[in-house]
Amino acid sequence: MQQQATLLTPQLAAIENDNTPAIKGALEALFEAHLPPATAEKYAEALIDNGYDTVGEIRLINSADLEAVGILRGHRRRVGMAIFNGRPAPDPVQIPQFQPVGAPGEQAVVQHVQMGAQPKWERDLPSSPDPIKMMEVGLALRSHLRSVTTEAYANLVFERFTNPWTDIPADFAHGNAEDKVLVALLLKREIPDWARGLIQTQIKEDRGLQAVQILCRQAFAVTDVSDTAIKAASRTPGPCARAKDAALALAKWDGDVSACLSRGFALDDHDKRTAQYGIVGHLNEFKAIVAQLKSARPTPTPQVIRDTLGLIADELALPNVAASPKKAKAAKVKKQRKQETDKKVGGIHLLES
Repeated sequence: MQQQATLLTPQLAAIENDNTPAIKGALEALFEAHLPPATAEKYAEALIDNGYDTVGEIRLINSADLEAVGILRGHRRRVGMAIFNGRPAPDPVQIPQFQPVGAPGEQAVVQHVQMGAQPKWERDLPSSPDPIKMMEVGLALRSHLRSVTTEAYANLVFERFTNPWTDIPADFAHGNAEDKVLVALLLKREIPDWARGLIQTQIKEDRGLQAVQILCRQAFAVTDVSDTAIKAASRTPGPCARAKDAALALAKWDGDVSACLSRGFALDDHDKRTAQYGIVGHLNEFKAIVAQLKSARPTPTPQVIRDTLGLIADELALPNVAASPKKAKAAKVKKQRKQETDKKVGGIHLLES
């Protein structure tokens, strides 16, 4: 079960994200309201020394983290209440991660991801609302979120980059534990000037998905693209130069299609199939699967083609993992996900539409 995000005490929330001295001073002052001054100073230093030196990282603190940095059991509740505006620090949240179902009758693979650890994220938002650079951020963000949240949430976030004008589902719980992680990721890096004012409210309220949607809409809205150009980009996109860039090229096409449809232009299934084959069909890594897709009967839908090509593109975008056991494990999980989601149709692997 997902846990609602716990809001920070206003004194902490108002501090600039990476102003460590101010954060340390605020922690000491807050703790002194509940503990002796010497103890308050000791606990503030313990948090800073253990890497909780930005507002984004403090947002992710849970009861297990307080124990890990040496805060006594009898003091943890008071320390948590000082940080989280009168509420105890949350317990580590176990969120079930449902992997997509493969062939009919197969059971979804359920994994649990502990949401207590601080996410490692070193990707900057672009210095200007550039759609191409935003798409690169979206691809990296989806990959990262798959490892720290649920598959469904990672895909929901990525959809903001490819279809920014699609509304967020009405039943989505804004400010939930996954939204809280996304806000922490955004705060780990400096938010550029063009974006800071747009999402100030969303950041304060831990509405990460909504913040990303606002930024993506801004990036597409300021792009000077004529109707003719956007239709051409959707129907006859240029070929991708390198296989490792195929994921970005396909994602950019998704965004072009979204922009085209938002302007009221029609794209039929033939246009969509032809466009996708044109992006990657000439690459050696895709020639065999494209040939099989073209000859498959019944003819695969554009969405099936997109999902199938996307899986291959995602794998090709992975860096060399031979030297890193951690990355090798991630690649193994990714390969397992593909095996579990593939469906054999006419001798080729296609996803459920």
